[in-house]
Amino acid sequence: MIRLSVIGHLGHDALKKVINGKSVLSFSVAQNEQYKNLMGVVQERTTWINCSVWERDNLAPYLKKGTLVYVEGRPVFKGYAGKQGEALAGVNMRVAELALLPGARGVLGTGSAGVEEEKPEVADDEELDDEVRNDLPF
Repeated sequence: MIRLSVIGHLGHDALKKVINGKSVLSFSVAQNEQYKNLMGVVQERTTWINCSVWERDNLAPYLKKGTLVYVEGRPVFKGYAGKQGEALAGVNMRVAELALLPGARGVLGTGSAGVEEEKPEVADDEELDDEVRNDLPF
């Protein structure tokens, strides 16, 4: 069995459909990568993965455009013709696992999904004893 794992941002809010009496949420995930071409110039490429989640309507309010997600599932590769008749290929995924990741845009109205960063404690000069103060290089 082939499994596909992707971390990326949602391209649009999840759309709910009913197919053969079963609900399905569909959304797209953008996976960005940077690489150097043959000339050594840094290029960026975005791959869009069309995803579908069956019978999980409760996820719809959380799957908003820009949300950072981890999705894993079974890939389905489809060929189609472009606007000028050229042969193109697309990747669809039937999602088995989905997780919202911290730092997701649009989740809970913050950029960090409610996760606070720990700030290191810095000691004041008065709290340093003489032995430590003598070891400082400045």
